[in-house]
Amino acid sequence: ELEKRQLKVAAAPSAAQDLVVLQFALLLEQLESTFYQQGLTKFGADAFTAAGIPVAVRNQFQVILLDELTHVSFLQQVITKAGAVPNLPCTFNFAAALATVQSFVTFAAILERTGVQAYDGAIHLVTPNTGTAGAAIATVEGRHSSFLNLLTLGNAAPGPFDTPLGIRPIVSIAAPLITTCPAG
Repeated sequence: ELEKRQLKVAAAPSAAQDLVVLQFALLLEQLESTFYQQGLTKFGADAFTAAGIPVAVRNQFQVILLDELTHVSFLQQVITKAGAVPNLPCTFNFAAALATVQSFVTFAAILERTGVQAYDGAIHLVTPNTGTAGAAIATVEGRHSSFLNLLTLGNAAPGPFDTPLGIRPIVSIAAPLITTCPAG
């Protein structure tokens, strides 16, 4: 089913292509929100403290989760407003990423950096209105990434530019985490 969800891009942006990109963005936001829900369910404040990570960091993860849930809802609304049915969420496997609090934090940094790169890589594929909506999400993903970079790399902004990633690299990152996807 994942193969059906991969982007087939045209030479120039169009309303139809916008829907394909929006559905793909929805998949990535569903992946992120599910990851944070599972991680925060598994690791309470005591687990963060035992790992030497302040509870304030866990509290920020709760804010990030709420942002991701808002992104899912927003994309569903945009897709519906465009006359399409939003894809249902896939089932994800985060077993390795949720092995420890530290692996949760480290993987969150990878997810958020990848999210920024995905939005950056998709901007040229969509019409201006959709690009503006995507940019509004991408900047928030960038703030999440900065916070997590600071935790994992010790540097909030490790470079002057982000590297946009195309569809294939994003799919190669996400595919191993996807167990199943409903038809759609």
